[in-house]
Amino acid sequence: MRRLRRLDETGGGGPAHYSARGANTAAAAAAVQAIKPKVDDYFGRCRAAEFDPRALDILNRAKEEYIQIAAHQLTIDASELAAFPLAQIAPGKALPLKTGLNPAPRRRRRHIVDSRRATAFGRPL
Repeated sequence: MRRLRRLDETGGGGPAHYSARGANTAAAAAAVQAIKPKVDDYFGRCRAAEFDPRALDILNRAKEEYIQIAAHQLTIDASELAAFPLAQIAPGKALPLKTGLNPAPRRRRRHIVDSRRATAFGRPL
């Protein structure tokens, strides 16, 4: 049986939380919650493409939208692409985890990976 670590709430007055993953569990959970709407959007679009493949081009965003963005200088995190899907949409496609991802929400994804890695090895971020 795993040992549970006590994580006291900040602000006091509330019950203590227990976690099998350590103190970084809360940060990792918050990072997952922050990107959850984008992940849900991605899989919803993939299901829509599976339902009707004619919608695939529309679900991926039009070439003209990329042209408008490319006409300006992009920021390092490509925040201009934040409203675009997490990855290219295809019927029944799994979400890629390393390549082919929208660079805009990268910082949130990196925090999730770093939090999971840190909690897995029991060291703070």
